[in-house]
Amino acid sequence: MIKFLYGLKQAPKQLHEKFDQTILLNGFHYNGVDKCMYSKFTKNKIKIEVITCLYVDDMLLFSINIIGIIETKRYLTFIFKMKDLGEVDTILDIKVKKHSSGYTLNQSHYIEKILNKFKHLNIKKANTSFDFSMKLNDYCDKAVAQLEYASAIESLMYAMHCTRPNIAFAICKLSRYTSKPNTNN
Repeated sequence: MIKFLYGLKQAPKQLHEKFDQTILLNGFHYNGVDKCMYSKFTKNKIKIEVITCLYVDDMLLFSINIIGIIETKRYLTFIFKMKDLGEVDTILDIKVKKHSSGYTLNQSHYIEKILNKFKHLNIKKANTSFDFSMKLNDYCDKAVAQLEYASAIESLMYAMHCTRPNIAFAICKLSRYTSKPNTNN
């Protein structure tokens, strides 16, 4: 891809279109739900099943057969200038850990980063996702910067959508106060 595209706001779209054309020519198909996921299945002597996930300029390849990954990497490297970072460790602030029965996705390091970034908002750790005995108030003497509060809620929403659906109720409760946040919520 031409380097001058990177500074432009349409660059991700252009990159995706180029990747889309390239990967579809190699026998991959769209995922019916997500246009950033592609899959390829062959019925040769060597069965190749590869799933490719693309997010802007980050890519993740899955396969039960290493040959499929090697062939896909070789093909994409021929067309794009790419770096092979090896087996996935972290992607999009999600840690991936392999163990005997599968994989575990974890964002504890991301949540720690959020807590450190917004520690001046007096965010406290809790064992449960929402303390029902806690009463949230609309008004308080100590206002909190609205933009920072909204940014903290947005950061937590990302974690909620990726690996922590258990915090959805608390996030919904707290997001009610984005117009007038204060230290009581």
